[in-house]
Amino acid sequence: ETIVRIALGERIDCSMFEQSQKAVLGKMLYSNFYGIIEDLSDEKVDERVSDLRFFVNRGDEVPPFASLKDCIGQIAVVGDDVGQCSKLIEKQFRNSFIVKEAKEK
Repeated sequence: ETIVRIALGERIDCSMFEQSQKAVLGKMLYSNFYGIIEDLSDEKVDERVSDLRFFVNRGDEVPPFASLKDCIGQIAVVGDDVGQCSKLIEKQFRNSFIVKEAKEK
């Protein structure tokens, strides 16, 4: 929802951030292989992570990413520039979920 609002240019609640920050970046969470969600962590790695949500639960099977229906969740961050936001998103991406590789049924 937050990513759509940002894309539409709507205002999001960034009350925890200073108005001087200029960049907002979002990313969908996904797996590169077929597997089972072993762990999910909704712990934000930084206060600039404005949205972190999951569309799956522990134990769910996930396919390798082919389309938006394969997304595990989403992240949105606010920062000083796109480079800073990109680094922060990648850090959050690496710390948000674990997929245990499994054979496709």
